[in-house]
Amino acid sequence: MSMLTLHHLENSRSQRILWLLEELGVDYKIQSYTHDPKTSLAPAELFAVHSPGKSPVITDGDLTVAESGAIIEYLVAKVRGGYLGANTTLNLEYMEAALGKSRWFCGEAFTAADIQMSFALEAAEVRTNLAADYPGLAEFLKTIRAMPAYRKGIEMGGPYALMGDD
Repeated sequence: MSMLTLHHLENSRSQRILWLLEELGVDYKIQSYTHDPKTSLAPAELFAVHSPGKSPVITDGDLTVAESGAIIEYLVAKVRGGYLGANTTLNLEYMEAALGKSRWFCGEAFTAADIQMSFALEAAEVRTNLAADYPGLAEFLKTIRAMPAYRKGIEMGGPYALMGDD
């Protein structure tokens, strides 16, 4: 892995990327930015890295990756080795247990947390035997895929490779 840079804006979601980088043992450097005291916006230097001026953003050589979910997926895929084995099993078991206690990840009501979890589970589905090993997670995917808004999103954006529809 080339030297990865995390573009870290104070008091932002990039804190969780710092945590992940430490968990993964990735060599990285950090470029810190502070909000403008008058506008609360990111400084021009961060806008130069990624035009919306949002954090987190990572650069890895010539590649720029923005948005927490995309960065997490990129980093885990890049250093898949030992991290994915035991940690994936541990995480999937935890999620399976959570859905054993309630219909959704945050209780009995569907929330944005369920949408956030969907990508990770769809990725796990193509990398594991989800249906056999984690039937609650497989049922969760079946349930969300039947939801009208989910289906409309797929219709609008088209199928994606994680679902095996390519």
